[in-house]
Amino acid sequence: MNTMKVMKFCQNTAFYLLFGMLFLLPFHAFGSTVLNYGYGLADVFGTASVVSMWKEFVIIILTLLLGLKFFLERKFPKFDILDKLIIAYFLFGILHAILLKIDLSQLVWGARYDYVFLCTFMIVRHFKFDKEQTKKLFKSVIIGGALSLILGYILHYLIKPENLTVLGFRDDWSTWYPGQSLAFCQRMENQELCRMSGTFAGPNQFGAYLAMFIPILYMWRKEVKERIKDTSLRRGIPIALISLAFYALIQTYSRGALIGVFIAIFVLLSYEYNLWKHIKKKHFLFGLIGIVVVSAVLLITIGDTLIRPESTSGHIAAWIMGIQEMFAHPLGQGLGSAGPASYRFANPIIPESWYLQVGIELGFFGLLLFLGILVLTIKKLFQARNTALLASFLGVLAIAFFLHTFEDSAVSITLFSLLGLKPSKVNKI
Repeated sequence: MNTMKVMKFCQNTAFYLLFGMLFLLPFHAFGSTVLNYGYGLADVFGTASVVSMWKEFVIIILTLLLGLKFFLERKFPKFDILDKLIIAYFLFGILHAILLKIDLSQLVWGARYDYVFLCTFMIVRHFKFDKEQTKKLFKSVIIGGALSLILGYILHYLIKPENLTVLGFRDDWSTWYPGQSLAFCQRMENQELCRMSGTFAGPNQFGAYLAMFIPILYMWRKEVKERIKDTSLRRGIPIALISLAFYALIQTYSRGALIGVFIAIFVLLSYEYNLWKHIKKKHFLFGLIGIVVVSAVLLITIGDTLIRPESTSGHIAAWIMGIQEMFAHPLGQGLGSAGPASYRFANPIIPESWYLQVGIELGFFGLLLFLGILVLTIKKLFQARNTALLASFLGVLAIAFFLHTFEDSAVSITLFSLLGLKPSKVNKI
């Protein structure tokens, strides 16, 4: 087998692995819970079974394939400023942990949450998939997300959350413990109401995925119009999926996701219809009045559901604590010291914000590096006028102010994989 054939094999294998991973990611939490605890695989492999780690194994294989591709090309990869910033972020976190003498297991768990999605981002960027492969990768997200959405409705309304205990879910409300099965439901504050979680680890994770997914569906409607001649079908299919996604997002009762999706839609429509060129002062005034009226109606009708005093006060207390931790340790406390990874070690720190989590772990300098990565990515999306991904990205970044959004691999790995595709090739899905 000559060099060109091996390189082509690496490229095609990487494509199929990524295609499969993007398709399966929305089913990860549900599938791993059923297999680990419904079928008892956790007892066979241990609490961190291969079923739960499958996506990390895929990313390791992708990394090896990329390394082989570079080796066969006999040239060092060309890193742009974004690549260099990500590498600096990786190295800083690892050296920082070594200097602080962080336990190896804590370093590994911290890196798993903080670095895996950025690692995937770099891998996808450097494989440089062609136009046809890029379209198919987007299709895998759309098909997988749509099927996950439909299954989510089946689980919530037909099977019912309380019956999920038969499939291995823990007979408990609103709790999560590392190394244990998911609770069958997360309920509303002081209410016997199950929030919709779909096939995800919880309603907030499901809501974040939908906030990312809706702009992609919106842009996909253009291809449906081109490929399907039947007017009713080409209008109906995207509208039906977007409507299902919106209603599911509302049923998650995730306020962060609602904020994220509204920002995403605003960005999307602003570019789609050139709103900035058409908005006049009177339109702005009427729009502002409309927002106030809608907000007032929502507060009157479902105010308790949206505001949720105990939850809100808990978030505020967590943010204050997170800010205090950052200023108390401006150089950072090391990877895995805050956020979801810290649950596995003594004295977990949960600041209810991904940005505060990074600041607590890596200090102000580490946070600055991370924000630099985000800003450069936004700049590239602006330059490419990639409206769907820009809307999805900004929506998810907004949610990350209020939640540990990137902890969920279905959200973070999917989003950053799509961001890694060459922007000029994904203006039309």
